[in-house]
Amino acid sequence: MVRASHASVSSQRQSTGNNAQPQCTYRAGHLTVIANIDSSPQPFTRLERAVEEDAQQFSTVRKEPPPQRVAGLGLDADWFPGEGQLLTANKRRLITVILKWPGATTARKKVLSAAVARVYLRQ
Repeated sequence: MVRASHASVSSQRQSTGNNAQPQCTYRAGHLTVIANIDSSPQPFTRLERAVEEDAQQFSTVRKEPPPQRVAGLGLDADWFPGEGQLLTANKRRLITVILKWPGATTARKKVLSAAVARVYLRQ
C-alpha cells in the first residue's frame, strides 16, 4: 500500500474492503479517501459492467447523474457522481477510489480521485 505524507494526512489505515480485497483509508480534516485495490480476474470487464449497470434508467426521472468518463486514466475510468467514487482498471486491477469531501466541487473530487488512482495503477 502507499504511504502518505504525515504532514498532510492525519490518519491512514490499511484494511480489507467488503469485497475481501486490500483497502487503504486516508483522513485529513473533513476529507476521507478510500482506495480499494481489487485484483480479482477480468478487471476491465467488471469496470465496464459497473458503468453499464449504473447508466441504466428504469424510471422516467433519473435521481442521480449517469457515470462520467474520465479520459487518460487506466484502460478506462468513470466517475460515479451519485456515489462520489471513481472506478478505473489496468490489466491486473480494478481500482475504486471513494471520496467523502463535504463542500468540495465535483471537479475537485474527480481530480483528487484520479490522482489517487494513478498511484495504485502504477503499482
